Amino acid sequence: MPSGLGTRSILDIRGSFLTPNTQSLDALADNFVHPAFELPHHPKYLESVVGWYRAESLGLADNTAIGTWRDEGIFGNHATQAGAARPTLQTDAGPNGYPRVNFVAASSQYFIADGWAPTVSGTDKTWGAVMVIKPTTVNTNVAIVGAGSTTTSATNAFGHAATGAVRRHKVDDAGASGNANGAAILSATAWTIVSFREATNCMGTQTDASGQAAFGADVGATTVQEGRIGALVQSGAESSFYNGDIAELIIFNRTILAEERREFAVYLARKYAINLTA
Repeated sequence: MPSGLGTRSILDIRGSFLTPNTQSLDALADNFVHPAFELPHHPKYLESVVGWYRAESLGLADNTAIGTWRDEGIFGNHATQAGAARPTLQTDAGPNGYPRVNFVAASSQYFIADGWAPTVSGTDKTWGAVMVIKPTTVNTNVAIVGAGSTTTSATNAFGHAATGAVRRHKVDDAGASGNANGAAILSATAWTIVSFREATNCMGTQTDASGQAAFGADVGATTVQEGRIGALVQSGAESSFYNGDIAELIIFNRTILAEERREFAVYLARKYAINLTA
């Protein structure tokens, strides 16, 4: 064995060649994993990402009505729609040259995504979502992603309010309703990264790499069987349709931690050329 190597392992030796001696092996592993995988496919997120939808993966011609928006996570919770209610793929005016999925509220367009709904069901069950969106209008209360019940009025949704504020809406099993609005950060002229989290009766939004604005509301719905993208669903009926575009949507079956929200914000900002300090 060459002088100076001693009994150090091959992995330790490789790490010392490739990185400064002060960098941990965990950091080295991250450096290998991140370029090779999209962030939702990182091992620490595989089991918690229950829906991952990207416009870029649809592979359709411009202005094509979408029948299936595939879940690119490991669970196969694909979103589907038929007939006039299908949103369309638009290949122009997306963020950083990427395509966008366009929802027209006047046509009641939305996707059915029931596969991930049971994973966010339960008394005070936490869940969350991260999305890259640009509303066409911000002058109404809408749901961008919603989970609800077929048998009771229970519903839970993330969306925006008439002021352009991010909004969380819930109705519990007993029919008691509650709404909470965050910062007025959305506009019809800019793409925005927004994250929603449910944790200790709290939900927040994030538009930069470090900040968050939190406001309270518990999950409420304990019997969730239905999931929607682009609409609220309550007692089996859709309403509060989203009017605008989605480039990417990631749904979690648990709380999104603050550091994870920052990680996804940076990941998406680099991809879609969105200024996190704006």
